[in-house]
Amino acid sequence: MLNHNLRASNTKLEAASKELEQKVAELKESEEKFRTIAESVHDMIFQLSPLGFIQYVSPKVKELYGYKPEDLVGKHLRKTTPMSEVPKALEALKTVLSGKAVRNFEINQLDSKGNVVPMEINATPVKKEGKIIAVQGVMRDITERKRAEEKLKQSEEKYRSLFEAANDIIVMVDREGYISFANP
Repeated sequence: MLNHNLRASNTKLEAASKELEQKVAELKESEEKFRTIAESVHDMIFQLSPLGFIQYVSPKVKELYGYKPEDLVGKHLRKTTPMSEVPKALEALKTVLSGKAVRNFEINQLDSKGNVVPMEINATPVKKEGKIIAVQGVMRDITERKRAEEKLKQSEEKYRSLFEAANDIIVMVDREGYISFANP
């Protein structure tokens, strides 16, 4: 009887051990998928505590900011935020902590050399048991977009000045035949 009970207990332990091994393998696979995604996207993934301390930053931070992840984890968001932008950053943090997502939020950041880098942030709350415990999001370097916008603005200003200074009358007419724009 005792031998039978030991065998039954041993069989149960072996089954539990195999189940545990399977769960560990599944967890490792899940972590590897997340790591692959986090390391391959062009954007930087981050997580902040409710007080604004960096809890996680993806390896892309090296390319975007010149920092290693370990240089920033545990630091306050002020480490990479210019003082003039800190109130804006804290307001965005407050918004997410109220349960709302922040979309296409533009803010300047500082790289490891002190250069200003325009960034766009999308962030959402992280909940555990119904309580917001962190803020997670994605940051994108929008330097090239800002340059293109500035070039377009300059081009528009140049066009407008030529248009307004022309000695000839220039008129734009819509499909219905109404004048929609004319130079002075």
